[in-house]
Amino acid sequence: MKNLLMMEAEVNDRRSDLRKSCLNVNGDCKYDDNINRLRIMVENQIHCLKMDLQQLKGSEMMSREDLGLCNIPYGAKTIEHFLEVDQKVDVLKDILAVGFKQISAVIFSKETMLSELQWEHELQGEISSIVLQDSVKRLQDEYDTMLYHQTLYIKYLNKNWKKKASEISALRDELHALSDEVSNHENFEDWSIAKRKEHFPPKVLENHKFPSQSVESGTNMVATSADSGEHMLDIADLPQLKHMSKEDLLAYCKTEMANMRRRHDSALQEKTEELFRLKREFLKEKGSSTFRKDKEGEHLRKKLPEFIFKLDEILIVRDMLHPIYKHDDEMQSLKLRIDSLFSENKGLQNLLIRKTNELKYLSAQFSDALSQISLNSSLEANYLRQVRKLESDIEDVEAEANFRDAICNTILIGLIDDHRHALLDTEIEIKFFIKFYTNMFRGVIYDATSSMNPAILKCYEEKISLEALVVEKEKALRSEIEENQKLKKVVASISSSIEEKEKLASEVASTLIQQKQQLDVAHQELNTLRDQISIQEAQISDNKMESNLLRSRFNGTLQKIYHHELEMDKLKEKLKVASDALREVEKQKLMLLDVVEDRQRTVSSSFDKDKEQVKQLKSITVSMLELSKCVTDLGSQFMESTNRNESRLKVLSYQLNALVQLASQQKKKCFWYKNMLDVRCSDLQKAEAEVDILGDEYCNTIQE
Repeated sequence: MKNLLMMEAEVNDRRSDLRKSCLNVNGDCKYDDNINRLRIMVENQIHCLKMDLQQLKGSEMMSREDLGLCNIPYGAKTIEHFLEVDQKVDVLKDILAVGFKQISAVIFSKETMLSELQWEHELQGEISSIVLQDSVKRLQDEYDTMLYHQTLYIKYLNKNWKKKASEISALRDELHALSDEVSNHENFEDWSIAKRKEHFPPKVLENHKFPSQSVESGTNMVATSADSGEHMLDIADLPQLKHMSKEDLLAYCKTEMANMRRRHDSALQEKTEELFRLKREFLKEKGSSTFRKDKEGEHLRKKLPEFIFKLDEILIVRDMLHPIYKHDDEMQSLKLRIDSLFSENKGLQNLLIRKTNELKYLSAQFSDALSQISLNSSLEANYLRQVRKLESDIEDVEAEANFRDAICNTILIGLIDDHRHALLDTEIEIKFFIKFYTNMFRGVIYDATSSMNPAILKCYEEKISLEALVVEKEKALRSEIEENQKLKKVVASISSSIEEKEKLASEVASTLIQQKQQLDVAHQELNTLRDQISIQEAQISDNKMESNLLRSRFNGTLQKIYHHELEMDKLKEKLKVASDALREVEKQKLMLLDVVEDRQRTVSSSFDKDKEQVKQLKSITVSMLELSKCVTDLGSQFMESTNRNESRLKVLSYQLNALVQLASQQKKKCFWYKNMLDVRCSDLQKAEAEVDILGDEYCNTIQE
């Protein structure tokens, strides 16, 4: 049994591992990898089962050997049972292999179908876009050609219309001028006739007699003019006017003015008579042609304004139609519309691309959702089982509560009936005692009246004792009544407590439902928190890895710095040694220079010494020069090496500062993540404690 329990626990752990392994961190399912993992894990489980069965067989064989030949039939049965189990395991292995093959085939077919559908959708989108572009281009070309022909035709019509409109406007101007001339001529004739009538009233014209010859009129006019001129001269030359007074001059002037007016009127009358005579002669010559012309003129005068009005209407229509045919604006608007259509087409293409991407994403999400549904189905089945168990437990609790309430009600009803019967019995007894004692008192009183005084005293004492007994009985009755009232109150309190228990049972049921919902919510929150903790643990592990890498780098850099410091110390020691050597060499150089100077002095003093000494001196000088060159070279090399080491130290210190800052940042991050982990762990512990408390409360409520 222990082995079986261990196997079931391992199987459950493997199932949870399988469920976790099926999902990636981002929630995406890699079907092929997951199926291969499932296959491998199933094979491992079957192998483990076989190994466990073999171990069980071995243990059974060992136990049979220990027991002996007594349990031979039982051992044969167990062997047959184990063989059947092995066969079932093999069959299960074959079924799982077939199932995995079918699952892989279904997934492959789905993937191929999805790829084919996507390819068909993309093909259809490309074909539709190509067809749309071709149709739009064809329609655009047709529309451009139509527009070009229409614009040419409209331009030609506009030119003709402008020419005809200009001709019509010229005709209209000519007609207007003719109508103005005709109207002016008529007005002039009317005016002349009116003036003539004003100057010559009809009575004066009728009384005058017109002469028959023009020569006579001319002679008369000349004569009158000559007479008037002579008269004017006579007036101007009169010396009498100088000697006249103002009044006489005024009277004289008035008479002369009247005479002049009469003369002028007579001359004008002669002129008019001559004009009428000439008109009569002209009419006699032409006859009735003027009458016809007058009729035709009147007819033309009536029609001329009508023609002018019609021409004005045509010109107004021309002015109204002229701004309509602005083909450049139409072309610009059409071009703008075509550009907008192209932009809409591009937008639709972008939308198609987006929709295809969304379809791909949705197909991936759909496949992920299918996998998650298949994984969550087992969890849902377990939750449904738990819910059913809880519902059955709640129903049992409700049935128990109802049964208890019914029992309590029956017990209380029995108690109430017993108390009622007891109260009725006590009331009947009290009434019987009252009647008995009244009759008794009456007989005693009657006997007392007949008996003597001592008997009366005895009766009186008995009466007092009986009154005391009655008072005691009344007290007992009052106490019993109070007890009955208390019992009634107890019954009312018990009924109220029963109602409260019913309410509590309903509230407990509602609280159980709420606690169940809270447990579900808490379970979901725990799952989410566990997922978050796993994600955060992964992040923390990544951060720890990064921090470890940074620490290793930091340690490596520290070691490098330590090595560089050691090298620097060595170089400093070498520098010290070299500087000491340089000082010694300089001292030797000075000594040698002194020696050379001494030798030169000695040479100058003893110039005639051997040539060997000269050669020795030359060799010494050459060696000294070489030594000085070596010393200068060593000094320059040491300076260069020191400069290089200083620059390297500066670079390393800069890099180390950056690494130190990174390390401090990583330490801060690690500290922050640790704090977050502690907070989340504390929250989880609190949530688990709350869940445990809720579970305990739920178990207590179920037990109650």
